[in-house]
Amino acid sequence: MTGTSYKRTAAALQDRRLVKIDRRGGGWVATTTDRGLYYLEHGTYPAAVASPARNPRARPVSPADGSANPRPVAGSSTATSAIVESPVSAARQPRVPPTEALVAEVVAAGGRLEFGDKDRAQPIYKLTELVRHVNRFSKAPDGQRLQLERIRPPGLDWRTPVRYILFFEQGPESREAPLQPVPVPGQVRRYHPAVRQLRGDQKHPSGVVAARRWRILHAIAVEAEHRGYEVTAYALRSDRDLRSRHEVWDLLLMLDGETVPLGLSQENDRVEHVPTARELAEKQRYSWTRIPTHDTVPSDRLRLDVGGLHGTERQSFWADRKRWSLEEKLPEALREVAVRIDELGAKRAARAQAEVAHQEAVEQERVRARERAAESHRKELLDRQLERWRDGRELRAFAADLEARIEAAEGSPTADDRAIAEARRWLAWIEERAAYVDPLTDLPGWPEAPDLPLYQLEKFMRRIPEPIEMHYRPRRYD
Repeated sequence: MTGTSYKRTAAALQDRRLVKIDRRGGGWVATTTDRGLYYLEHGTYPAAVASPARNPRARPVSPADGSANPRPVAGSSTATSAIVESPVSAARQPRVPPTEALVAEVVAAGGRLEFGDKDRAQPIYKLTELVRHVNRFSKAPDGQRLQLERIRPPGLDWRTPVRYILFFEQGPESREAPLQPVPVPGQVRRYHPAVRQLRGDQKHPSGVVAARRWRILHAIAVEAEHRGYEVTAYALRSDRDLRSRHEVWDLLLMLDGETVPLGLSQENDRVEHVPTARELAEKQRYSWTRIPTHDTVPSDRLRLDVGGLHGTERQSFWADRKRWSLEEKLPEALREVAVRIDELGAKRAARAQAEVAHQEAVEQERVRARERAAESHRKELLDRQLERWRDGRELRAFAADLEARIEAAEGSPTADDRAIAEARRWLAWIEERAAYVDPLTDLPGWPEAPDLPLYQLEKFMRRIPEPIEMHYRPRRYD
């Protein structure tokens, strides 16, 4: 983050005991407190907790309605009443954590809760964070995982309201598997083929840290093959998308058609920057020149990243720390690989089942669409027959009037035989035309439905939305 406004905001939230700030490590980390979670859920401070007054100039805020009250003076009756009312009442109901409340709400809805973008007081990013906490601390029932998915509306109309769905899915059993040791040799004479391929890449650093890095990668590759994985080196090609270029992995662990990448990198330290003579000269010449205050330098710590899943709430990297080394965390990392393999396989299987169910629903809709097409065809044919029937009746009525007019002309003493003959000829053609137009001249039969191609049948089909499971798209690393 740039600027200093976020520091003032974080300090103000800490004054209200909504967050807790940690400045260790050269960065700012703000953690939401129980009081802050209560405020996010209810929009007010907890009734039994007095309003914060760390700032002596700040006016106290009433916990009930948020209104400002005058500060009580020590020894006055107002101060005495404030002291008496502050303890927690014995009749107060215990606070339900927001994660448990969310799980109970989904369970009450039958395991699938659908809602609109404006139906909940919590913003989506807060709801996403609650879902992550539910899964991270195993709040879902029977080892399941809570998922939040956005329902894609048909078309691209921005006026279509956005809808979401919360649902449970079965979590993998491998996350409770016992940890198995991953021995790291002190010296390697012949590296694993995948590691040898990586060592041939000149982009990797050298030195003592790099030697330890190669030994750890070799240990992971050997142990993974022992557990049944296929281990290959990750080759970064120039034609990959921009996101993949920033995800530089080392090894690919494959099992049952699923792939989990691993990347072992060197962590950096933040040290104070020593201005160079050139930077000082530039600063003296141009006052707006900025000299950096810190630099990043490689450290002797290694970090192992595990990929394969996006937006997972579980731990995705392990690194050297004061209390442990990376070698001690390799069993946890390989167990996490097994968990992600199982989850990817479950997602792929769920997608395959959803595709089959969706295809069956589409086929059933096509059958109904052909019935609608046949009904539309019969209606159009009936409309045409009614139009021809009306035309026939009008033609016969006109022919009858014309015949009466001809008969009256034939009885006239000044009758024109040529005109009467022409009129008789016209009358005969009209009668033939009436017989041709009338659909009841021949007995009409049952109209057969036309065999329409798919592109014409689509206008009679109703949209079958894709199940949420079909939204899964597996990553490719080849």
